[in-house]
Amino acid sequence: LIIENAQEVSSYVTQEINESTGKTEKSYYIQGIFSTPGKKNRNGRIYSEEIWRREVEKYQKEINEKTINSLGEWEHPARSTVDPMNAVFRIVELKMENGLVWGKAKILNNGSEKTNQLKALIDEGLKIGVSSRGVGSVGAGGVVTDFKLICYDAVSKPSDYNANLTGINEGVVMKDGMVMNAEYALN
Repeated sequence: LIIENAQEVSSYVTQEINESTGKTEKSYYIQGIFSTPGKKNRNGRIYSEEIWRREVEKYQKEINEKTINSLGEWEHPARSTVDPMNAVFRIVELKMENGLVWGKAKILNNGSEKTNQLKALIDEGLKIGVSSRGVGSVGAGGVVTDFKLICYDAVSKPSDYNANLTGINEGVVMKDGMVMNAEYALN
């Protein structure tokens, strides 16, 4: 089991209609760099761009079919399966762009203690990290030689040295707890 430390991602909140109830509710998202190919992370591992391209392409099925593996949990559990009853978000987008793995995840609206706490952290402008969970092998020099992505999880400590993103909350851009600008839109 290969578990990585987090990449920091930005977060934002939107108002969306719940199709099952017809009511408007807040939807919370995190987005940003999910993985950095070719760079040694804090765990001393290096994933090739070829591995990430392959795994991102294969992962599209998980996203499109909304499978259990499109879900992520809080703080990597030590297992190679996803427990949907412990899920905190669902990956809604994962792509390779400019040599990086970019992703977007929607925090679940299940009312659980963990998802409510995650939303509270986002409301406070705190950075949320993500981290890959998969199975594979690590060779000489920490180079990952074989890897199968299981999912991404939300975690508290980032491992990617380049991922220092700020949060976006309800149209207000926050940086270090300060409002940088505000955007408004009329529907």
